[in-house]
Amino acid sequence: MKYFFRVLLIIVTVLFVSNSCNKGSTNPGPVMQVTLSPNTSVVDTTTVGTPEVQGDTFTFQTAGVDPGFVAGDVLVVQSDGGYIRNITSVTTSGGQVQLQTTQATLTDVFDELLLIDATVLEMDGSLSKHSPNAPAMKINYLPEGAYIEKGEIILDGIKIYSGNYEGVPFTVEFETGFIEFKPTFNRELDIGLWDGLRSFKLSALGNIDFECVLKVTVNKTVDTDFPKNLADFDFGPLWIGPVPMYVNMNFEAGFDVFIDFIGEVTSGFGISSLVEFGAEYRNTDWTKIWEFGSPELKEVTPKWDAKGDAEIRLYIKPKLAVTIANVVGPYMEIEPYMEFGGTVNFADMEWYWELAGGYDGRLGFEVSILDYDLVDYNQTLSSDKFGIAQDRGELENNIVSVLPGVDGFEQYVPGQQLACQNPMDWTTWNENPCDAIQDAIVTDEISWANNQSLLIQNGNDLVYNQKNYLTSGTQSTYFWIYVPSGKQAYFNVLADFNNGNHCWAMSAFFNSDGTGILDADTDISFNYDQDTWVKVTVHTDLDADTGSFWIESDRVHHWQWTAGYGGAIVPYPQLAAVDFFGIDDSYKFYIDSFKGN
Repeated sequence: MKYFFRVLLIIVTVLFVSNSCNKGSTNPGPVMQVTLSPNTSVVDTTTVGTPEVQGDTFTFQTAGVDPGFVAGDVLVVQSDGGYIRNITSVTTSGGQVQLQTTQATLTDVFDELLLIDATVLEMDGSLSKHSPNAPAMKINYLPEGAYIEKGEIILDGIKIYSGNYEGVPFTVEFETGFIEFKPTFNRELDIGLWDGLRSFKLSALGNIDFECVLKVTVNKTVDTDFPKNLADFDFGPLWIGPVPMYVNMNFEAGFDVFIDFIGEVTSGFGISSLVEFGAEYRNTDWTKIWEFGSPELKEVTPKWDAKGDAEIRLYIKPKLAVTIANVVGPYMEIEPYMEFGGTVNFADMEWYWELAGGYDGRLGFEVSILDYDLVDYNQTLSSDKFGIAQDRGELENNIVSVLPGVDGFEQYVPGQQLACQNPMDWTTWNENPCDAIQDAIVTDEISWANNQSLLIQNGNDLVYNQKNYLTSGTQSTYFWIYVPSGKQAYFNVLADFNNGNHCWAMSAFFNSDGTGILDADTDISFNYDQDTWVKVTVHTDLDADTGSFWIESDRVHHWQWTAGYGGAIVPYPQLAAVDFFGIDDSYKFYIDSFKGN
């Protein structure tokens, strides 16, 4: 007695008319016409049992009864995801039959096959509650806190990332969000006895809805990307005659983020569109299937306090991947995404942001399971990007004063000396913090940004010492200066400040009449306004050996950095310190929001 079915000829035809989901047309419903190859053996595991599988070896426990396996047969096993294998040898020992096999294809299993059907892949919060005739669904993964409600994955409060990246703590999370995708999975497969695989088509058609508000929190500059498995489901089996097919639907969330400040950025968007994607093989040629309807877009106004540049790209990627009898087959994926870009122009005290959306579509058809001669098909289906919203405005002073690397003098006790309170960054010309004359005081008399600034007057000689001198790259040293009417100001930038070895790179005099003199490779005159805050910038490019001096947005002069001060050659391109000096009683000025190295 044989404990399997030797199927010589089976013809099954199922035809009925139903409304197709495809663009509202009416087409014939599911069709399955099957003629199995004469040497196809479909194992009845209820009598023979489930085989033990180790690589290409299949072992059956038969209790001493020969089930009649023959070398040259095509073995079809429906349990554990299914197998289709060519039997190359049969060994019987006691109550055990051991088969050596190689991978078979569907053209080995079928002499004739015509399959046309459409299946709705519907997410549901329970394993038993589904639409009529829908395939069984198994939830493989949902992150803690996420849940399914009316076919939507609810993402409120779900963290994509929380931890440290290269020592920088940061968090990326959905404040709110959901994604809904209920595709109709379309299959067409036509196999002939003499011509093998005639045609093959897989596509997914459905409306994709994705809406979210994403918050990124950092306490230091971060530049990274990170993918996260957001949800994973299995549907099936979807039968190809006696051969099981399973569809995995996976949702991956990911981000690329660059944030150059300490704080938070919140941005989001919504997109809804009908999409169809997949591929079709017919007459030896592949054709991609791609249609992305006009998307409905929803703007979520970003929250970004313009402390520094920020770039965020967030995507949610639904992916459908097929396995046929445990062999990985085609996959199809679509990736709707959001991009937020915020830029700060400190030179012009402006900010600008732009919110954009888009989508990418890709597929990879690994088709060795279908036919030996068929070549895999990989394709980028489409890519598009569209603007959603944008805005620009002027920076607020108090934002600049608290940027990383900026000393806004707010953390110090007013009326007390600066270098005495912060000898790590500041010193005096005689390198004696707390010096009764040279160390300058912090004041709350006047400020550009918040409440306090630095007062330089007669005898003060305060130095910002970079310690780790710059010898390459670029740097913009800037600050805001306030010179009262009738008073003067002075500062210089040094290429060396080390135990009395002073090497001037440039200096600037702000005269009492609103004129000034820059002393670099030559003397250059400039004008400035008294009784108001004026931005001063010294930009250095040590690789190019150049320097430039700016008053507000006007470049006063550009020169060779090593040409030095007053013609005194600087022996090497280097940036070491900045010195503010009250030369005599006519000198009185205030400094705020100083940015060094």
